[in-house]
Amino acid sequence: MPGSHVLVVARSILDFSYYAQLHIQTTESLEALQTTLTIFHANKDILKELAVQEHFNIPKLHQLSHYVQSIMLFGAADSFDTELPKHLHIDFTKDSYHASNKRDYEEQMALWLQCQEAVFIHSDTDSESETPNLPVVEPLQATHVLAKVPVHPHQSVQTIITAHSATEFLPAL
Repeated sequence: MPGSHVLVVARSILDFSYYAQLHIQTTESLEALQTTLTIFHANKDILKELAVQEHFNIPKLHQLSHYVQSIMLFGAADSFDTELPKHLHIDFTKDSYHASNKRDYEEQMALWLQCQEAVFIHSDTDSESETPNLPVVEPLQATHVLAKVPVHPHQSVQTIITAHSATEFLPAL
């Protein structure tokens, strides 16, 4: 009877979702989590037979098989979500696109992100005295890339020095 198999599939994936959201995981809850996933996989072919789903080669569905191990390694998954990476991706994409001249923007965006990363890494190396236990890392070779259109055009030298705390800007220039 196909209807009962569909209910088993729906219930197993819902149960999996509820077990995965528990704030505290125990051996029993992790076993139940794995059991619900096993039940789902054992019965999911009914969705193919009913032409609900053509295949199950879905990355998010595959990720479910790693939940038990991830929870055992990193703790309860109740606060795991993709909101922060999604917003970071959006912010970095918008910022890097606006910094480009809108032609061959993908390469310019990649270079802009490399520059931002270099600045971040450099700012971390400035605080080495605060973290003496970190291993000494060879400095990266700097690559100088200039944008065709500046992000902040028409700024006076004094504004650059003040806004970026670049006291050695004129001598370096």
